[in-house]
Amino acid sequence: MIRTNEAMLQRYRVKVGHIEVVVSGTNDAEAIANARLQLAKDLPRFYDLIHALEPTRFDVHRAA
Repeated sequence: MIRTNEAMLQRYRVKVGHIEVVVSGTNDAEAIANARLQLAKDLPRFYDLIHALEPTRFDVHRAA
């Protein structure tokens, strides 16, 4: 965990289909937003698809 001004960042494993990324965030919504950015960076051809996905399509778990 990383402490910032008032928020405490946690590590999250975010999975969409068969692709998984590990990102930091203060909650599930922020983890999904950061995962979208990371996935769009890693898979630029799928940028539109990644940003059009409903938040319910993301499987979010805290990383150990």
